[in-house]
Amino acid sequence: MLQHSSQSEPRLEDIDCFACESGCVHFEYGSTMLSFSRETFMYVAELFAEARQDMLDEEELLNDWSEQIEETEKI
Repeated sequence: MLQHSSQSEPRLEDIDCFACESGCVHFEYGSTMLSFSRETFMYVAELFAEARQDMLDEEELLNDWSEQIEETEKI
């Protein structure tokens, strides 16, 4: 299982993403800056979108199960 470090996350206001004049895309996460070519950024953005959708799908399934359990307990 993946172990996460205990470092604190930056505040949401400290996260930024922008394209510069040269066409690169920069992602700032607290004191860390990642720079991507346009092509790489588009690929990474798709990975984030897929992970987001997986999380939303999982959350929906968990909510459905919770509702079913609650209905069963009422009986």
